[in-house]
Amino acid sequence: AIMFTLYELAGVFTNLAAGFLGAKWGIRFTLVCGLTLQLVSYGLLFGWQDDWEKHQAIIYVTFTQMFAGVAKDLTKLGGKTVTKLVTPEEKETQLFKLVSFITGWKNSLKGVGYFLGSALIQVNYELALSVMMGLVALAMPWAILGLDTDLGTAKKSNAKWQDVFKLD
Repeated sequence: AIMFTLYELAGVFTNLAAGFLGAKWGIRFTLVCGLTLQLVSYGLLFGWQDDWEKHQAIIYVTFTQMFAGVAKDLTKLGGKTVTKLVTPEEKETQLFKLVSFITGWKNSLKGVGYFLGSALIQVNYELALSVMMGLVALAMPWAILGLDTDLGTAKKSNAKWQDVFKLD
């Protein structure tokens, strides 16, 4: 349970900060940051040492998992927000169906990722990490080249941190 605490805590702050980041720099920024952090998380797993003591391994995996959680939240924000922003208002029923489809597809892909990762790790740990990094990297050109930099940016004044945490 301790290993997931930092992951969940990072998720709270990431979701809060991601709204500000997206409003200021656009959804493409948050999506590319999320994909990049996912690559960093996989990259950190290459640093795993079998001879670590238990406490060293727990700390290393906990921090790596935190980065993966931040990456997941940034990527999720980018994916869901893009869908909403590119759907016209008169097609909100279709938007609901599309978001449901995307959520189901995302969960299916997670299952494929778990299965593929489990199968590959039986062959070789580094191979499993490399293939998973390759799959994440496949999405990067679409995120960088396929999305407008202004998509999702605030058109008027954005909220400030002091507005969020105002205590009166």
